[in-house]
Amino acid sequence: MEKTTNDLKKGDRVLLAYGEQNGDLASCGTFIRWLQLDFNNSSYKSWEGTIADNRHGNIRMVDVRGWETEIGSVYAHDIIAWFDDTQGTWQPIKHTEKQLQLNEQIRELEL
Repeated sequence: MEKTTNDLKKGDRVLLAYGEQNGDLASCGTFIRWLQLDFNNSSYKSWEGTIADNRHGNIRMVDVRGWETEIGSVYAHDIIAWFDDTQGTWQPIKHTEKQLQLNEQIRELEL
């Protein structure tokens, strides 16, 4: 089953593009890269979270389990996967065109 970030409902488990590696903040960027790192037993660990709202758009509220557990705003493009309870696996998430454009704008600002 394919989902977009707008399909996510309150209580859905998600995997974020960022996490930690050896105690430092790090990013895997994409679901494919996360799969590669996970398969190779890398020290990188993506943070997981639970959707805390039923909104749509570029920003979602997520109860993030990282260094601390806290609820905060997360860019929708930083959500790379959702947990499919029926299959017991992480599934890649699809982003809207606007979410992908925002991601590109943010990357340009970081240069």
